[in-house]
Amino acid sequence: MKNFDALDRLGRHKDKNKTTDLREHNLLVLAPHADDEIFCIPHGKYYESKGYCITVLYLSGSIHRYLEAKKSCKILEWTYIDAKDLGQQYIDGMFHQNLPNL
Repeated sequence: MKNFDALDRLGRHKDKNKTTDLREHNLLVLAPHADDEIFCIPHGKYYESKGYCITVLYLSGSIHRYLEAKKSCKILEWTYIDAKDLGQQYIDGMFHQNLPNL
């Protein structure tokens, strides 16, 4: 059930009454660590102004940093997904070992 919840958030538009086709107008930000989304804010905001839904996929981080990342996404009005929600476990510095799973 947890995996479904995470996938359900992908492409969710901040306007709950507006539907979004998951094949178009979505931008997925891959953040190796919680807080790395800050490097994408200018680009994300640009695409958001063009009608895109922004989703950040966090690959690793402690529970404390993940909670901070959730707050960041709430402020930015972006959707978040933790790789753990998708059944993936990534260890910092070892991403290259799991590239086929990405």
